[in-house]
Amino acid sequence: FTYSGRRWTNMAVPSQPVIYEAQGFSHVLEKLPRAVGDRWKQTVNYTCLDASEAHLVVGSEQGIIYVVNVSSGKLVCKLTDREQVTQVKLSEKYGYVAYGTKEGTLRVEPATKSQVTKKYTVCEQEKQAVTALTWSRDEPVLYCGYMSGKLVLFHFSFRAETMQATRLPDSGSEVVQLSVCEDLLLISTMARAFLLNTKTLQITQVGRKDRKAGCYGGTFSSNGNDMLVARPGMRVFTADSGGQVLHTSIFRDNIDTQVVIKLSAQQLPTPAPTSTWQFTILVPWVSPLVVTYHEQLLWVLDPEQVAIVGFAALTHNITSICTSGSILYVLCNGCNPFLTRLTLSEGFMKAKQRGSAPLANTAQQSEDTPSQPGDD
Repeated sequence: FTYSGRRWTNMAVPSQPVIYEAQGFSHVLEKLPRAVGDRWKQTVNYTCLDASEAHLVVGSEQGIIYVVNVSSGKLVCKLTDREQVTQVKLSEKYGYVAYGTKEGTLRVEPATKSQVTKKYTVCEQEKQAVTALTWSRDEPVLYCGYMSGKLVLFHFSFRAETMQATRLPDSGSEVVQLSVCEDLLLISTMARAFLLNTKTLQITQVGRKDRKAGCYGGTFSSNGNDMLVARPGMRVFTADSGGQVLHTSIFRDNIDTQVVIKLSAQQLPTPAPTSTWQFTILVPWVSPLVVTYHEQLLWVLDPEQVAIVGFAALTHNITSICTSGSILYVLCNGCNPFLTRLTLSEGFMKAKQRGSAPLANTAQQSEDTPSQPGDD
């Protein structure tokens, strides 16, 4: 692989894209019905998803959650709720699925039918939707954010079948995304992004400046060494664990129409960039890649190179995305298929394992560099 300053190229097979749609996914899609009901059929609108190497979990407006084995295509578990599901999060380590609803209910249930274990339910009295969930990587701890700005930590003891809830300081506005690394919880809201030390409850804002209100997310990087935080104007902050911004990657002037990802779902012609384009939630992929979307647009970013390495414009708004290993899942109601599985090429993954993935130094704007008018 070589890097030309904007694009990765597989020199062994120059025509082979780095990101492409994986084949052989129909056996999974067959387990996700497009309509439910015996006498009166109702179209299923899928709202959220999460995945591990073994399983895919998809929630819906109809309150149905499907857990599918991605290798065999077997429907492992079907969970039902009376409320619209807004968030799902799978803990493969402990074998549980957490899901939140529009009415503020949080449920944590076994991910497989074979497990005969306790189910956990928490009801939000204010009836505010669950807008963000994330599991701790090392402990049976779940973090939950609400539309009201409320934040709660849930610590589970699955052997003892107990759960302890701890109220964290309110975020002040709707929670957009949560990401955790050891004792640090990165909280992205409609108003700001900040770090919360879950042991000391110390709060540190990411960056010195306030920003415009909007659905901007943030995440710890795949290696956990730093954080990536979306900002207006197609920008991404890279910050350290103290909330100090190390540099800013600006992507709005780095659009490359030759990195369009070819999908079986119908796509729009590559549109001209506009001032309305924004990055929303940030989902880490294979380091250093991160994935984001806005309405019908999907981007795969390399913040280190300040490069857009993958782009797609769909005919309908993207509903949710998630990654697992080299796989990226894109949920888009209205498209056919409504769920797409993308993958990184085998050659790229081998290059990453050898430590020979192409990385070139390109210009990056520091936080101290004067920002363009209207950026914040």
